[in-house]
Formats: sequence, structure tokens, C-alpha cells
Amino acid sequence: MHFSPSEIEELTGWPVASQRDLRRRGLIRNYGEATNGGRWRYDLRDLVAFYVAFRLHAPGTEGLWLSTILATSWTNAPKVIAEIRGERAPGHLLVFQIIRPHDMEAGGSHLIEASSTAEIVEGNFDEAHIINYRHIAETARADIKKLIRAAD
Repeated sequence: MHFSPSEIEELTGWPVASQRDLRRRGLIRNYGEATNGGRWRYDLRDLVAFYVAFRLHAPGTEGLWLSTILATSWTNAPKVIAEIRGERAPGHLLVFQIIRPHDMEAGGSHLIEASSTAEIVEGNFDEAHIINYRHIAETARADIKKLIRAAD
């Protein structure tokens, strides 16, 4: 199952022009593949990743950088797919973006995956952004859920 850039726009909200810009900036290296004719096409994982990233890039998530949102969405798209198919992915349904000013790396953040807040209680952090992939799967658009279930 493959999707054109215009289908990605229709299903996820990412305009074709924005997809081109993200590719030009190197922010979606893992997404899609070029066909022999030079056109891009995306698979189910890419579709779900774009959808998740579009949801996370909404107002209120400014602390997460666009590149981090796109990367974590692609990495975790299989979790969303599994949840929609009725499979409970073991753990890692909450992803925490932890900011540690005393341990500055690229952007000053660490990504920690956990399945409950208890797993980070003793963490050494100043700020956490929680991404609940289970909730994203449960509240995904009906047409995306239908495509995922049809791909079984």
C-alpha cells in the first residue's frame, strides 16, 4: 500500500509544499522513497508518522522541536499501528522528552521511553513532554484506522 504526497496531505494535513520543504531541509530522511520517475511515495508507516507528527505539532507542543517530532513520530508509528490493530504494544506507550540543562547535548534534550510515570519518578529532569501513543491510536481518524486495518 503506497500513498502519493497529495494523499498524505489529504489524510494527515501536511501540505505537499511542506513535505517538499521538510525533505529539502533533511527532516524526513526516513520517510518515503523516490520512484524511478522521481516522484515520492509513502508507505503505511510513513502515513501514520505524518499523521502523528501533525497532531503533535499542534499549539501547545512548542517545546518539542519539529525535527524531534518528525523523528519520534516515524520511530513510534509502528506502536500506533499495533494499537489500532488491537495489539497492545508492550510498554513504551508514553514517550517523555526530558530537558536536562546540566547535560546539554544537541538541543539539550533526551528522549526516554516508558510505559508509566513511575518509570521516571527518580529521573533527573526539569521538564517533560508526554506523548501518549495509545491515546493517539484510539482517537485517530476513522479513514486512517480503516487503512491500517485493511493492510493486515
